[in-house]
Amino acid sequence: MPYTVEQIKSSRFREYSPYICLGTNIFLFLVLILHGFFAKTLVNKRISTAVVEEETIAKLEPILLKPSLIGALRIDANAVIKNNSWLTYEIQLQNEQGNVLASALKPAWQESGRWREGGESGSWSEADLKGGIDLRLSRNQKEQKVIPVIQV
Repeated sequence: MPYTVEQIKSSRFREYSPYICLGTNIFLFLVLILHGFFAKTLVNKRISTAVVEEETIAKLEPILLKPSLIGALRIDANAVIKNNSWLTYEIQLQNEQGNVLASALKPAWQESGRWREGGESGSWSEADLKGGIDLRLSRNQKEQKVIPVIQV
């Protein structure tokens, strides 16, 4: 008895997970490349003190903080100190009335030395100097000016 063969296309057994993984990896790679174009520096200031005295305070110019769906205001601080010394600094974000909106304490230190053991010797160096704070307004808050304050 003769029979006929028909080709039927079906996507019933098609596996889409490799395509989803590949697409996700391509998207993350593009985000990694393009993220630098979306960041902008609002203030870049070097605050220096010859001799740090107790309660050294540096107020920077106000920054207008706007509510957004993605992103936040990032304040980065990097201490530059002598070798084998430490200090503690505080980063504050204040509103125009002087009320503290956010605050972060950072103990910064830098140490180095030499070692000798079993006829071998070398040097070592360690540091923890960078600190930062993020602030983001929620959607229902109005834009406001914030004043970054660094207190040593």
